[in-house]
Amino acid sequence: MKYKTLQFIIVIGILVCFFLPMFNVEEESLTGIQAIYSGNILLFGNIIIGVVFLTTIAHLIFMIFGIFKKEQTESMESTINIVVNISLIAGLLMVTFLGWYTNIVAIICVILMIGSAYVRYKFL
Repeated sequence: MKYKTLQFIIVIGILVCFFLPMFNVEEESLTGIQAIYSGNILLFGNIIIGVVFLTTIAHLIFMIFGIFKKEQTESMESTINIVVNISLIAGLLMVTFLGWYTNIVAIICVILMIGSAYVRYKFL
């Protein structure tokens, strides 16, 4: 139970990062939410940031659903694993392709994604 709580805190931390300034583009700071629809970041970057945000929300929804349903089915566990993998891959792509624009908050967001995947596969 303590690892599920830890993972819940990590996922909330990832979502909080999206409301903080994550990118510096042309002397302008953009939050993660603003970067999704901003024209200053490449279209591929907008898509990657959107995927990270949506998969993080999906992961949070699955975690909340898991609180109310005590028994996790095999298909639900597989779906959560897929969501965590997609989120992690998209986060690493975000840092790779938008590395010039990122600041410390984006790096912390990716570190939290790696931590979430580690907790998921090591302890849950």
